[in-house]
Amino acid sequence: MLIYLQLLDLAIALLNKEYPIKPEEVYFSKDLNEFLLPYEAVRTAKSPDDVLMAFTQSTYEAAANLAKWDRHELKRMY
Repeated sequence: MLIYLQLLDLAIALLNKEYPIKPEEVYFSKDLNEFLLPYEAVRTAKSPDDVLMAFTQSTYEAAANLAKWDRHELKRMY
């Protein structure tokens, strides 16, 4: 089982250089065009919640920054 986030092809190069995806177990699959976090990395972590949060937070920040979302406005709305 894999936890993944699908990304646009154009953003991949930027993400790898400007927005590192965490944690270190994450890798990019060229076949799937997705960053993958192996389930085993989450299951065996001392703090699975922290590992999963690092992945979701780093992918959200990368996507939000690349898309130039008004994050302040989004937080205000929700």
